[in-house]
Amino acid sequence: MKKITIYLTALCLLCCMACSEDKEIGKVAPLTMAYELPQGKSTADDRIVELYNQYGMFIVYDYKNRDFIYDNPLESYTYELPDPLYVQDMMDLLEDIWFGFYSEKLHQKTLPYQIFLAKELMNYDDQSVFVVFGNFSMAFGRCSDEIRNMTPGEKLALKNELQSTLWWRRWIYGKVIEVPEAFYEVSNYDIKTTNRDESAENYYKAEGFISYIDGLTFKNEDIEAFIKGMVTWTSERWAEEFKWPLVKKKYDILRDYYLKNYDIDLKKVGDAVYE
Repeated sequence: MKKITIYLTALCLLCCMACSEDKEIGKVAPLTMAYELPQGKSTADDRIVELYNQYGMFIVYDYKNRDFIYDNPLESYTYELPDPLYVQDMMDLLEDIWFGFYSEKLHQKTLPYQIFLAKELMNYDDQSVFVVFGNFSMAFGRCSDEIRNMTPGEKLALKNELQSTLWWRRWIYGKVIEVPEAFYEVSNYDIKTTNRDESAENYYKAEGFISYIDGLTFKNEDIEAFIKGMVTWTSERWAEEFKWPLVKKKYDILRDYYLKNYDIDLKKVGDAVYE
């Protein structure tokens, strides 16, 4: 297969912009990270090249530490390089819990520049984590024989972790995907307090909220709870919440909006189960 060499150039902005119009302080050479595809050690190499050709995103399993830590949020994590034997399994996992849920158009808009695969990712507390988000990259652990021995429940837990973090931290909080204003028009955010007591007039679910937060409900906490619930709760779980008309109304607003504007069915994401 023809080799593809990829360069990711990080431009050093603002460093030299304080100079006067007729003086040049000096030029800063850009830092580049170069990879060649295919990497040549995995049966998944063709899939990785195909994803690069389609989305401009590259997935790497053989990389240098300087590349991993260059995206500052990742420098707080440590990792172990994966065995290329399990990269194909990792690609299957990402297809099942991420890529398969969304359209090509959305992927072209939202996929990161690069994904680092690791046998294990450790945070600053030496705890193993599955996914880490950088500014322009992502890293995944579990690229090991652990994938082949994963139970359906464990796979579902990884899907829920990835989807809730992806939606809230990257798409909603990062303003990549908009929240319809109609969602915020259903509930009264001026209410000073809500109640956990279902018999109370100001019971929080009767007011259209699915999370109770110290008696007060704010817009950010409200949309976060709904989004995370929609990508992790099944229809059976939501059926219990739909006993409260305002909850059902807000759910329908979100589902219809994302179907119409982004071709995303949040119900499909939430209903995903594995055998």
